[in-house]
Amino acid sequence: MCRELLDSGRIEFGSHTYNAHEDGRWVQRIGDETQEEYEARIFPDIQKSIDRIEEELGTRVQYFAYPQGRSDPWSDEFIQSRFDMTVTSEPTVADLSKGLYKLPRITVYMDIPLSRILPE
Repeated sequence: MCRELLDSGRIEFGSHTYNAHEDGRWVQRIGDETQEEYEARIFPDIQKSIDRIEEELGTRVQYFAYPQGRSDPWSDEFIQSRFDMTVTSEPTVADLSKGLYKLPRITVYMDIPLSRILPE
C-alpha cells in the first residue's frame, strides 16, 4: 500500500523514529542519561527507520517528524545530517526564513473537521 501511495506522486514518506516514540521517551534525554547513552539509544533507532523506509520503498528519506514534536539538542547534528527538513508539532505558521529544520506543523485528527484547522 505504501509503494502504491508513493507511486501516485502525491505522497512522500518520512521518518518518525523506528521505535523511540513507542515507549514515551521520544527523542528527548531521559533523566541523568549521559550523551553516550543517549546517542546509543536514539541514533540507531532513527537510522533503522531510515534504512527500513529506503529498503522497503526504494526512495531516499528526506523528512523527519519529531515524535510528540519534542527535539533534543544532542540529536540536532545527527538528524540534520540525514534529513533535508524536520517538523515539530507547534501549531503555528512556518517562517521559512529560519530554515527547514524544526518547522511547525498542525496535527490533524480524523474526528476534527478540516474546516476547524485550515484558514478560510
